[in-house]
This record gives sequence, structure tokens and C-alpha cells, in this order.
Amino acid sequence: FRRVLFRSIVIDAATFVRDWRDLYALAPIRHVDLVDAAPVAAELAACEGLAQLRGLSFNLAGTRFGKTRLGSAGARALAASPYLRKLRYLDVRYSDLDEGALAALVTTDALPRLEVGLLDGNAIPDLCEDVSSDWDGTVTDARPTQALYDFTQRHGDRPWLHPVELRRRHVLCEEI
Repeated sequence: FRRVLFRSIVIDAATFVRDWRDLYALAPIRHVDLVDAAPVAAELAACEGLAQLRGLSFNLAGTRFGKTRLGSAGARALAASPYLRKLRYLDVRYSDLDEGALAALVTTDALPRLEVGLLDGNAIPDLCEDVSSDWDGTVTDARPTQALYDFTQRHGDRPWLHPVELRRRHVLCEEI
């Protein structure tokens, strides 16, 4: 028996729900990019395999896997999941989420360790930070867009909505 040395995978959500124990036996997986999660969103939210993850992404836009989206019902199910307490990075950009689903993610207590939450490209397209950089890419300014400011006024604010502003640099999922 030999363990593989990768920490991140792209996998079909139904396969992850069914085979997560076998996957964790093979490698210390800490980040998962899930494909086609909407049809199994309820099962995914109830999956104990989520409890070991530090990073979770549904944003596969622009790839051959990006044809399906998490959807609002899927995001609401995730927001109620008891298995996301260790999650530090969540990417639901371009996942076809309505404002209620976005609000469910922001107001849930299920994400106490989240450091980076990427929500833009959904019903509110510019739900992100406006970042200015100088010639070498150094962040010179980061502030919420008007859309993010308005959203936080309606639904509350979380530090993870402002990762660049807090760190003064872009944050990669590999860092978390």
C-alpha cells in the first residue's frame, strides 16, 4: 500500500460522495474542485468526507468541466452542512447562485474558519473586492466594490469577503 502525494483533485461530486474514504486512504487530499454538484447537492452536504477539506471549489468556468453549476439549492444545502467547519477556502464563483443563496453562505455559522470566500459572477456579478496593483503586481489598494458593500449592508459582513484587503495581497487556494 502506497500513498500518493497530491493534495488537490478535480472530481465528479457523486464520485466524491460515494468514494471519499478510498480517496483519503490514497492521499492527504485537502482541496477538492467538484464537478456536477447540483444533482447530488443534498448528499454532498451530508457527506462526512467534507470534514477533512480545507478548500472547496465549484468554479470550473472556462474549463471542460465548467458546464454545470452548483446552483442556489446546492449552496443552501452546503450552508446547512455540519461538515464544513475546517474549510478555509470556498470558491462558488459563476455557480448560478441567487441573492438568497449567497446570503445563506454569508450568514451561516457552518464556516467558522473560512478565510477566503469567492462569490462573484452570480446573481450579483461584482460581489468581490476592487483591487489596484502597481507595475510589479504589488497590491496598492483593495476595497469592496459597490455591489459587495451593498450586499454586506443587507446581509452582514464577514472578514472572508475581504481577503485581499486584509492581507494586502492576493490569496491562492494553495496557501490555505
